Amino acid sequence: MKLVVSSKPNLAKDCPPDLQDSPRSTQSALIKIIRALRTLSGEPFIWLGIVMLIGLSACRENSRAIPPSEPVFTPSPDPQPTPKEPPLALVIVDKKVEIRRFFAYLDKLVAQYDSLDTYPLTENLILRANPWILDTLVQTDYNLQKAKGNF
Repeated sequence: MKLVVSSKPNLAKDCPPDLQDSPRSTQSALIKIIRALRTLSGEPFIWLGIVMLIGLSACRENSRAIPPSEPVFTPSPDPQPTPKEPPLALVIVDKKVEIRRFFAYLDKLVAQYDSLDTYPLTENLILRANPWILDTLVQTDYNLQKAKGNF
């Protein structure tokens, strides 16, 4: 069998049949690629082939390093787990608290339950967690009661 290499590419011979029906710009690009491949002859082409073979063999060895049955990535546990928020403390009030002693009673609650939490307990936190307390205090306001005609 005789190999004939011509300097001008013959599109019908050099390109696959499915690419011969492509647009003109693609055909000209293919012609340029074929010309570039023909100019690669001799030593640079051989070195390129050797480098590619070495690279492929290195990739094959790396692919055998990790068995496919083992997971590639395992998440590590969080080094500093976030503490869970403590459940809300339920304080049962058995007696009626007079309004004039309300703030003293609130201070007593803060002093009693402050040591049980990881954060400092304040009157503001208690009142924000129990909005009904402020609603009750508003209803006992003197001016509001006077406007309602209770005095």
